[in-house]
Amino acid sequence: MFMVLVRVLPHVCSFLLTDVDSPVLLLVFSAGPVNITAADIDPRVTAIMQCFFPAQATGEALFNIITMATPDASPAGRLPYTWYKTADQV
Repeated sequence: MFMVLVRVLPHVCSFLLTDVDSPVLLLVFSAGPVNITAADIDPRVTAIMQCFFPAQATGEALFNIITMATPDASPAGRLPYTWYKTADQV
């Protein structure tokens, strides 16, 4: 599995996805919604995780969630806001 880290340049994400043949876990580090349409429709992207802005223990926390390393690891699909597919939906 290949991980792509997205900060504020979604067009770079599209470029990276063209060079990958294995499944991709997309980690999005942002304060809110960003345009990840290219990744969302790409069949190689098997999962997308919104990580917001990381803190000191982010690496360990991501490892625990991705590998289910601890009994209390609980990956869930909850966001504190609506992520619209297009600007027309706003």
